[in-house]
Amino acid sequence: MRGLEKIIGSITEESEIRAAKIASDCENEVKTILADATAKTKEEVERITKKAKAEIKSIGERAGDSAELKKKQILLSGKQELITETIERARTFLKEMEGSAYEELLVSIFKKHVPTKDATLVLSKKAADVLSASDIEEFKKLAAGNNAVLTVSEETKDGDGFVIDFGGIEDNCSIDALIDTDIERIEDMVNGKLFA
Repeated sequence: MRGLEKIIGSITEESEIRAAKIASDCENEVKTILADATAKTKEEVERITKKAKAEIKSIGERAGDSAELKKKQILLSGKQELITETIERARTFLKEMEGSAYEELLVSIFKKHVPTKDATLVLSKKAADVLSASDIEEFKKLAAGNNAVLTVSEETKDGDGFVIDFGGIEDNCSIDALIDTDIERIEDMVNGKLFA
């Protein structure tokens, strides 16, 4: 019996080390993408600023307050464009994740959306291909910890992520839905990172 416990302990320890490495690798990749986006954004801000100054100069001295307003509008428009572009790059990166990195992302998303009442989990085909039976069992245990029964649908949905169906009311956990639901907070966060 002790031999089996040692094997299970060894497997558990190895899985935890591997999961930590995968999470670290994902975090490093996101940092690299954000650093790249920040560098490109700074170049773009300089370009937009030069363009704004040129447009203001062409308006002339007589425009006064109008020119300043135009400058602010151009800069604001440029900033919003860069924020949107950065979010779309992050969206694409997350949607193109594969393998263990995508699996870790799905587990992380589920842990933030554990049902508190009986529900059906409808996986995307991509999620169904990546999640293991032990991941699904973990999801069921997490739901059970909230006094909820989680069943897994035999059918899959298009796209990515998954949907938690509460009998007609759905918690859509696709990348698009998660980003779109929290877009204002994400825009504020990106704005803070890019233009702080």
